Amino acid sequence: MNAIILAAGKGTRLFPLTEHIPKPLIRVQGVPIIERQIAFLQDVGIDEIFVVVGYLSQYFDYLVQRFNVTLIYNPMYDTYNNLYSMFVALEHFGDSYVIEGDVYMRKNFFRNDLRHASYFSGFKRSIANEWILENEKGLLKNIWIANELGEGLKKFEQGANIMCGVSYWDKSTARIIADAIRGKVQNSGSLQQEEVRKLYWDNIVLELLPDLQIELIPLATDDWYEIDAYKDLTELKEVLVQHIPEVSPEFSKAI
Repeated sequence: MNAIILAAGKGTRLFPLTEHIPKPLIRVQGVPIIERQIAFLQDVGIDEIFVVVGYLSQYFDYLVQRFNVTLIYNPMYDTYNNLYSMFVALEHFGDSYVIEGDVYMRKNFFRNDLRHASYFSGFKRSIANEWILENEKGLLKNIWIANELGEGLKKFEQGANIMCGVSYWDKSTARIIADAIRGKVQNSGSLQQEEVRKLYWDNIVLELLPDLQIELIPLATDDWYEIDAYKDLTELKEVLVQHIPEVSPEFSKAI
């Protein structure tokens, strides 16, 4: 089992905080988000860790010596969404966790006993821009992208179960997805290329969903926080103040 951490993006919604530091290296309680992820992976025996970097990639170099991870450079980080980050890591994809580099994990919910493709998912009240997952007897039945639902979003006004940015993929499922990703990136003509560049790698899963069987692993609401914008940092700070007596000066300064 290995892990692929996607950490190439610019984090523009967190500018100016991310103007001089990649989003996964933002410190929470004095520890960069990605370091916490890596430590949790290693705690459950997952030592083969690949970090896909792009924006300000040099700032991740210290992770190689400190944690013995492997860095993979995404030269298209500024023109593609994270589809291309998965594309450059496909040779390592299989029996793999795939983790968004901006996911702050309050607890270690990584497991080393997974055998079937799985999304980790939990309930959140605020679901703008999120991917909503429909659960049917523990399996993923459908995915809705909140900002594409229009009036249909009203049915989720009290909240919904969403992707948390952590998933696991067995080798056979990963092979199907990898073939589709290669097809998208390598075979798209010039007219399609602009649309392909907008894709998240989970868009490929969505396209293949009828042919895949994906389990859903439930999380508590406050088990994780995906840091996309300042409001997410503010919410996380409030949670940590409630659960931890003191917030580090580094984190307070980041807010």
